Amino acid sequence: MRTVTINLYSFNELSEQAKEKAISEHENFLLSIGQECENEHGEMETIFTDSIERSEVIENIEANEYYFFADGDLAQVCTYTG
Repeated sequence: MRTVTINLYSFNELSEQAKEKAISEHENFLLSIGQECENEHGEMETIFTDSIERSEVIENIEANEYYFFADGDLAQVCTYTG
């Protein structure tokens, strides 16, 4: 039997270079999916913009509790709660 260890890191544990990569990739993702907003008629609509505040990107990463590899690549994880 083999034991494999995969090290995953929270955003705050990453190096500055890895954080920059994580922020850049997540910003591109957020821009690609748009932002849901309520219009003047009270209906939800998706708005696409050209930029997002850096602080909003970081807040989104931290709120979603994403995990990363040491180089800043997003780790595909699944959390089960019971």
